[in-house]
Amino acid sequence: MPPLDLPPPVVLVAPAPSPHSASTRGATPPQRAFTRGAPPGLLPTFPHTITLALPFGAFSREVALAEGEVAARAWSELPRTAVRLRVVGVDGASVTSGDGSSTVRFHTEEWPSELVPRALAQTVLVVDGSGRITDADIHVNGRDYVYTVDGLEAPGAVDLRAVLVHELGHLLGLGHSADPLATMAPSVSGTRARTPERDDELGVATLYPAPSGAARCPDIPCPPGFACLAGACERRGTPKVTCAPCARAAGACDGAGAESRCVDVDDGAARVCAPRCDPAHPCGPGFVCEATTSAGDEQCVATDGCRGLGVACSSDADCGAFVCRSGRCVGAGDPPASGADAGAARPDAGAGPAEVPPPRGCVSAGAGQTAAAQTGATAFALALACLLGALVRRRT
Repeated sequence: MPPLDLPPPVVLVAPAPSPHSASTRGATPPQRAFTRGAPPGLLPTFPHTITLALPFGAFSREVALAEGEVAARAWSELPRTAVRLRVVGVDGASVTSGDGSSTVRFHTEEWPSELVPRALAQTVLVVDGSGRITDADIHVNGRDYVYTVDGLEAPGAVDLRAVLVHELGHLLGLGHSADPLATMAPSVSGTRARTPERDDELGVATLYPAPSGAARCPDIPCPPGFACLAGACERRGTPKVTCAPCARAAGACDGAGAESRCVDVDDGAARVCAPRCDPAHPCGPGFVCEATTSAGDEQCVATDGCRGLGVACSSDADCGAFVCRSGRCVGAGDPPASGADAGAARPDAGAGPAEVPPPRGCVSAGAGQTAAAQTGATAFALALACLLGALVRRRT
């Protein structure tokens, strides 16, 4: 479906205590306009607990909590940030701005009138006079939209985790980004917003600097139903994520991050998605960070070609638009060259076998050169040499 806009958060300023009253408890905080590009406030301490109000639409308790946890980990595990988010589920939890807690509510019947009409989701922040976020509630619109978690991008469906990751960015104080690849861009499409990108990383590391992020999987186990893929938790079989089959096309691996690539494995016979890597973004066990393009772009490539973490199959029929190779679904690679094309160079495969040059004076087809005119025995000897040279080149 086309990109859908997400509105900026509603920012409420908690009034300062009045010297003429003992308390301002119960007062309605005034609304303040959101300033694009400027943090409205900061969370004062970590870890910060976020309550998922259950039931969460039609999603089971296990699925809702797993998606919330993985969305929170997407921010906590970024390098060079102190962010630590923790998600818990509470049956029947209410959402009240100013109650000092952070809650995520999935609305299936009425969408709050004070929020932007028909918004996918919206975050409400309460900030005190010192710039601290004292309350942050996320509202998800399940009345006007259908949400999924399978990453299949069905027509009319919205990816729940992409929306949660975006709104958690607002909870942290991030505004909308002008970078169209950023998770905090003002619109979402497909699974692209599941992974914070460079612009998002820079923003959150600036607001909450630290030497390193939280430990990732496999050191911290993934929730039920998820596998650890190059240091990130993901549902096995989800399209466009690490180790998923792919073709070389724009957006083929969006679920693994904006800088992911569809890379060759098994000597070019198969293709799978691989996320970017560098010293700040290590690959984790079972993967190696290596250059995959002539420009030096580096990706996490599975040492076993994703045999252990890919989608299992027994035939091509199990793989939809892709193929079954070595028991897992992959994108079809380039077939091995043979016959007349055996000496041709393949992209990223190096040059073909060395060619024996023709003797000096012979015609080189297509090179714009001609042999000098020869007569008598000289011409016969040169012709014989050219013929023998051609036979030698054909045998090699």
